[in-house]
Amino acid sequence: MPNSSKSSPSEFSSWMRNNLLASWEGLITQDIDVIVFGDFFDSFILIEEKNRPWATVGVAQAVCFKMLDEFLSKQNKCKYCGSYLIYYLNDNEIYINPKLKQVIKYGRKYWKYNL
Repeated sequence: MPNSSKSSPSEFSSWMRNNLLASWEGLITQDIDVIVFGDFFDSFILIEEKNRPWATVGVAQAVCFKMLDEFLSKQNKCKYCGSYLIYYLNDNEIYINPKLKQVIKYGRKYWKYNL
């Protein structure tokens, strides 16, 4: 397998760098980990997978998923059944849409998924 740190950018990556804004200019990009379709491709869901208990959904990712939820809920070609956050830590520890809890550490408040 080639070392990805030494490989050259793909044609698409080069096109993006030449034609789109840089992140410091306001471009926000995110990937979708999994799209699951129903048996007859009549429905689908989006899945964001995390495989570390400390992995978080960043602000940009949360905003992108909210925008996708709003947009996809309005289309009527295929039933959109929502997006799901799955923490797959191992075969015995799988959390689907875990609840957030507020934690205070070192005098600072922050939100963490309750795994």
